[in-house]
Amino acid sequence: MNTPSVAHPRTLFRSRVDHASATLLRSVMADGWRPETAARELLATIRFDRRVLLLMRARLAKAALQRPTRITDRAAVTLELAMTTAERRHATTYIPRQGGAHA
Repeated sequence: MNTPSVAHPRTLFRSRVDHASATLLRSVMADGWRPETAARELLATIRFDRRVLLLMRARLAKAALQRPTRITDRAAVTLELAMTTAERRHATTYIPRQGGAHA
């Protein structure tokens, strides 16, 4: 092991999408898999970032086309639920009311 690798170790995940994909895979492979719980865990990991969800959906679609499995089916269900939840949260974001004498 050389000095630069000790001083600046590489992270296990290269991007937020990689980290979220690992989180999704871990939750989907769990024995007590529940889509709602897995979606909540995924959204907490990515902090409701819809861009990450879209990139994950593209990766998942490619993986499902290459090799459809029960795990990819579970991941798709979980990811769609997470996307729906994120969209709902984004749509209900509080917008302050403009005050005034006639408001």
